[in-house]
Amino acid sequence: ITFRTSKLTLEGAMREAGPRFRPLVKTNVINELNIRKLILRCLYGKSFRQPYNDNLAEFRTGLRCLTSLHALSRCEDYRELKKGDVKFEIGEVHIYWRKRKNNQKSKVQISTIAALPNHPLCLYNAFHHFFEKTQLTETQFLNCRLKRNGRPFGNERISRSTCYQDINKICNELKIGRVTEKMCKSLGTRYSL
Repeated sequence: ITFRTSKLTLEGAMREAGPRFRPLVKTNVINELNIRKLILRCLYGKSFRQPYNDNLAEFRTGLRCLTSLHALSRCEDYRELKKGDVKFEIGEVHIYWRKRKNNQKSKVQISTIAALPNHPLCLYNAFHHFFEKTQLTETQFLNCRLKRNGRPFGNERISRSTCYQDINKICNELKIGRVTEKMCKSLGTRYSL
């Protein structure tokens, strides 16, 4: 028996055993109400209703979570996006992903999300508002550093830990359990199936 043969045998056994011993899904961890509260608070401020939040750092956090909800994206995928990767067509927003974790052939992947007229969680309107207020150039990251006035600060993006800190700050303010972008993605997956 060669090393390769024993390795393949072990991999086969692990593939068979894996489904039998999956971790239990903790349904109580993904709280839909808390996710909605977080996104609405970030997008609309403390009023939770129109007009959009003037604090664009909070809005940026809500936009990242809203994109995870609609496009089933991960934090790292979103961090790679630039303004030029988001295109608008009549009633739709197209996101051209630079990187996706499961994209093993490096083909361009596109998420198409329809506008939701008069809906508070409309990604189309949220992107329009963010681009209008920040005046991002085509080559600047969506997850850019922002000055106090909401304008982008250089061409750098915020770190992953800053993304998590921004979410935790809002969760603590709302006195809700921790919410992550992965939870937003999981909630979006629930509704897409």
